[in-house]
Amino acid sequence: MIPQSSEISSLFRQVFSVIEGGEPVQVTFRNNFNLQDGFDGGVLELSTDGGNTFQDILTFGSFVSGGYHGTISNCCGNPLAGREAWTGNSSGFITTMVNLGVTWGPNMVLRWRMGSDNNVSGEGWRIDTVAITQCHKPVPTTPPPLRTPRPRPTPAPRPSP
Repeated sequence: MIPQSSEISSLFRQVFSVIEGGEPVQVTFRNNFNLQDGFDGGVLELSTDGGNTFQDILTFGSFVSGGYHGTISNCCGNPLAGREAWTGNSSGFITTMVNLGVTWGPNMVLRWRMGSDNNVSGEGWRIDTVAITQCHKPVPTTPPPLRTPRPRPTPAPRPSP
């Protein structure tokens, strides 16, 4: 239950590393929310310094699916006021996918933050099935040389009797 007071709650994903020179990182998770539309909401943030500072995920990449769909009102004391966020009712679990584009380093931390105002309470926000994926870039290789078959002499035809 979301309180009827201005509050912020956070959920952290432990520090994770990325492969230097690898393909872009992709974050996928399922979430379900029922929040006061436009007044309570949640955001996803990323730290590239082990959790000392955080910025909105859109600073680093873009949503492929299930992205923010509202803005938190500047009234009523929500700590996330003025930010794009997940707000309202998702009507069940949705899948959110984010492409981070460029790999940033070995000390990345994800943080989901939910902010509420000092008015109506709601059911809340659930996060499930978080996956962080990155592939190695293929390394071009030179194929081994093909063996050339040895020439064999062609047998001479025999005369028929």
